[in-house]
Amino acid sequence: MAKISKKRSPGSVLLSRKRSSAVPSTKPSASLSSKAGRALIRTHHTLQKQLAQAVSRNDAEAAQKLRLEIEASGGLEKYQNASV
Repeated sequence: MAKISKKRSPGSVLLSRKRSSAVPSTKPSASLSSKAGRALIRTHHTLQKQLAQAVSRNDAEAAQKLRLEIEASGGLEKYQNASV
């Protein structure tokens, strides 16, 4: 029995060869240590909880103070980087 090989058209290319094997990293280059990251996450959660409580009490002064403290610690962006 003779082996029959299928020929591809000259312009066809395998899809797997078109893709780049390098995947860009979404992690920031200057990352926190795991200990510092956990501390930042814990602090952010605590401040967010206190902020929610201040808002529910209609305490605008405390809420504003907590928002400033959250921003001073790096805000949402730094929290998200620590969570990665």
